[in-house]
Amino acid sequence: MIETVFDHLHVETLLRMRATGAVADEYISTYLHRKLVGFLRHYVENPHHFLDELETCCSVICGSAALAILFRHPWKACDLDVYIPRDFVWHVIAYLVNVEQYTVEFLGDPDYTAYGDIRSVARMSRADGRRVNVIQSESNSPLLPIASFWNTAVMNYITPTNFCIAYPLLTDELCALTTTVLLLEDGVSGATFPFVGHELVKKYEDHGFSVHADHTSWARSEDPSASCPGMGTPHCPLTMRYFGDQFCVTGAIHAIRGRRTPRTLPNDFLGKFTAVWWRGGHTCGGECAKAGKWLYSNSYSCVRTLLMTSDV
Repeated sequence: MIETVFDHLHVETLLRMRATGAVADEYISTYLHRKLVGFLRHYVENPHHFLDELETCCSVICGSAALAILFRHPWKACDLDVYIPRDFVWHVIAYLVNVEQYTVEFLGDPDYTAYGDIRSVARMSRADGRRVNVIQSESNSPLLPIASFWNTAVMNYITPTNFCIAYPLLTDELCALTTTVLLLEDGVSGATFPFVGHELVKKYEDHGFSVHADHTSWARSEDPSASCPGMGTPHCPLTMRYFGDQFCVTGAIHAIRGRRTPRTLPNDFLGKFTAVWWRGGHTCGGECAKAGKWLYSNSYSCVRTLLMTSDV
């Protein structure tokens, strides 16, 4: 019964509840961990060993999997997307092949040409239909490709110990804002990842999302009198964002009581690097310093200490 109640609460509400005491922390942490492990059981025989592998390789779970695990709205994921630092991709592939009996097929470059932050994509599959996409970052930050995704709804990630949501309220309201990575100024898709043109948008609309080019157009679909909230807000095309900034919702998977000491990794790429981005697109009119201008999106990896991020 408790877990049924949790299923209907926004993740930020869950974090506020767990902060009220040790019992709440234990219940909600158990709920989050069970959701994560339960989801992974659809793809691997031993989720705990797989999470150990991801931790060793500083890798994250993203895409539809993160939506299905972190948000209260039902999302049926058909595969598991794992984002890997550049130098660790073969370690994860070898684990899935030798331990979980997956076979590997590398996807051709044309499907991912718009994603300069992705070096390679290995589609892992099994005879029983399970599928895992191993996505190699162009840098040793596994977060870099996530920062350049074409819409805000899937700019979230889960590690074996933590999670981060870049646009928590927007995504919970089932709104996705596009970036200029694929949807260029003329509205034409620049690549075929993961589908072409309108199919990109339709996938999310079929799951209940409303897809918009900017926050104001979405707000006006609910309230015609809504206006731009101003520069420096999380959705502004000009705002420089990064994973772990003040607009993100971050949290731990495990409860404080009994939480193990984090492993000391020889190369802690998740602890060292984050990813920075700005959405780009048309700026609003009125008093905006760049009123009516077109700004292309961009992303890059950055050392966390330079941005004074939280430890996520």
